[in-house]
Amino acid sequence: MSRTPPRASIYRSWMRHRTPLPPEFTDTTFRYSDALENGITRGQVRASTITGPHRGIRTTREITSARDADLAYARAAPRDIALASVSACRVWGIPLPLAIESRRHTFVAVRSPRHVPTGVAITGLRLAPHLFSDREFEGVRLLSPCVAWAQLAAQIAPRETLVQADALLTSADNYPGRRHGGSLATLDELRAVADAWAKRAGVAQLRAAVVLARPQVESPGESRLRHALVSARFLEPVLQHRVFDGRRFVARIDLAYPSLKIALEYEGEHHFTVAKAVEDIERRRELERLGWIVIQITRRDIQDPKRLFARLRSAMRSR
Repeated sequence: MSRTPPRASIYRSWMRHRTPLPPEFTDTTFRYSDALENGITRGQVRASTITGPHRGIRTTREITSARDADLAYARAAPRDIALASVSACRVWGIPLPLAIESRRHTFVAVRSPRHVPTGVAITGLRLAPHLFSDREFEGVRLLSPCVAWAQLAAQIAPRETLVQADALLTSADNYPGRRHGGSLATLDELRAVADAWAKRAGVAQLRAAVVLARPQVESPGESRLRHALVSARFLEPVLQHRVFDGRRFVARIDLAYPSLKIALEYEGEHHFTVAKAVEDIERRRELERLGWIVIQITRRDIQDPKRLFARLRSAMRSR
């Protein structure tokens, strides 16, 4: 009596004999229509790939984040389309507010007067030719970091525009999501883009950020803290101030008022480990032995800075 092979067995047998994709369509993202034009059958495409993040795109790579979705679209897009705005920031590793950063929606730009791409999860932006400045990074085209920064200014708070400006200038490699070695821009480049953005939404915010931007900043938290202090009319603190006991190096302080011996230390999430906590305690003791007042600051202090400001004013009066 003959038996019909189980469906799983038939599938495994078919998988062993299926025709593989050509090399140029392997381990990448491509448009469905391009595959068909190159003689690849619909069955081959469906068996070897998964549906991409946008209509008409197939990928052999798993999409696990908004950044993956941006890269997948860019790898299949025509060469005259560049990732822009939020999407360009994600790929460059420029800090974004969490609500924006995690949303799977791709932003792209074209030179005017070209028609902008459209789609359910696509926003197309048209830029004047003198503003359109693109580069290649991780195998895709995207707008330069300065232009992506300028595009976002009208959508985010002034403080976050400063966070991004500091991130563009810094060479610190400890920024979350940072994948580019060294600084992404110079202060002159930021200033030039802000000037070129004249009469466009967000230009005042860009210019204000250029005035406050500093290349010595090493985290978004430090930028937000400095913005809060300056907005409350405190003097701007010195960044990354080095303290010595004679010739012996003691500490490098995030933000400091050296003449008053007041240290402001932003405690990011990486500080909350046993080893780091012990190191911070020993460091604080050394600074206090040398006459410094150390004020430790967390994200909550920046969100509601009234108590922080009160502690700082009290410390300043004591001097």
